[in-house]
Amino acid sequence: NQFEILSSGSGYQVKDPLRVKNLGKGNGFSGEISRVEGKEIVSIASTVVKIENLVFSYNNSNGQVTGLSSQPHDLVVGDVVTISGLSTDSLRKLDGRHQIGFNTSFLLLNTGIGTTGSTGIVTSLSVTGDLSRNAIAPNDVLGINTERFLVLNVDDVNDTVRVKREFDGVLGTAHTSTSLITSLNRSITFNLGINTDIQTRVNIPYFFNPIESVSLGESAGVGIGSTIRYSFKVVGGASTERFIPTQNIFLQDHGFETGEKLLYSSGEGTSLLVSNGISTFNLTNNSPVFAINLGKDLLGISTNPLGIGSTGSITGIGSTAYQLFFKGHGTGQIHSLKPQKTEITGFAEKVVGTVVCKEAHQLIANDRVRLNV
Repeated sequence: NQFEILSSGSGYQVKDPLRVKNLGKGNGFSGEISRVEGKEIVSIASTVVKIENLVFSYNNSNGQVTGLSSQPHDLVVGDVVTISGLSTDSLRKLDGRHQIGFNTSFLLLNTGIGTTGSTGIVTSLSVTGDLSRNAIAPNDVLGINTERFLVLNVDDVNDTVRVKREFDGVLGTAHTSTSLITSLNRSITFNLGINTDIQTRVNIPYFFNPIESVSLGESAGVGIGSTIRYSFKVVGGASTERFIPTQNIFLQDHGFETGEKLLYSSGEGTSLLVSNGISTFNLTNNSPVFAINLGKDLLGISTNPLGIGSTGSITGIGSTAYQLFFKGHGTGQIHSLKPQKTEITGFAEKVVGTVVCKEAHQLIANDRVRLNV
């Protein structure tokens, strides 16, 4: 049966029970409110939120795609975004609309810290929480109240995170112990569900403090080098000393391969002073260098591409001078070496509609609405 409502009344909500009495013959009927009329609309507008420079990686075992942005985003779990502008055709199925998710990680500050004036722009945070690579990694951004921190190194031996303070220019204030640390979301995830043998990569920089890493000297040989003092991943959190041969940078578990192209950056400091045996010069900031794997924790670099000679030894391509000597640490504590492997990049867009009503709409988050224009 169909019924005509002569007066809709007011104050009803969706799923309110409804009981109608028959004023004549019959027993009436009961029902439930399925929708209510909304408020008068004054204007409708839309804007596009664009997340640029996303780097995509694909997990072939579960079909999950992860897009990593260089900056935190303000997207919400469940948002629908459009992926486009891909740098390759090899994963063209990334194109299109996807509903996204992501996990937000939290840590607790174990020991309070002072202002930037007392800690310096680079400091270490003693924390409690998950420090696995899936939860936190170099280049992530952490937040305590309004201050933002750039993650430089994660020390899972001593539960500390080395950070750069005032990442977005907000003044570094003091923070008490047990302060909540939020990992500000840079990633989005969605499921693609295809089988592919394509290898996707994300280039993450290895940050280092030259004074704690670089051995100075102009000659090489057995017993020639310098002693550095460092505290990163030293059990107990104390500092210790280690002898490092010349032409070596001490980078624990660096994972770089001989001949691999890297991008050297001196951060906000001055570059390393080096010699190739022919001339002495400062490395150019944000310039390519080539890795020489001298061990799990030791790395040499060259400004020339590298090859393997007929005897199996490493040689510089187009030059007899290849492995650099280090003559000066430069300045600053945020030098880095970043892999330059090919990445799949693109951007995501989210359309945000704004509806202005003549009076308070009384809606809440996740209410479903039908818009008639």
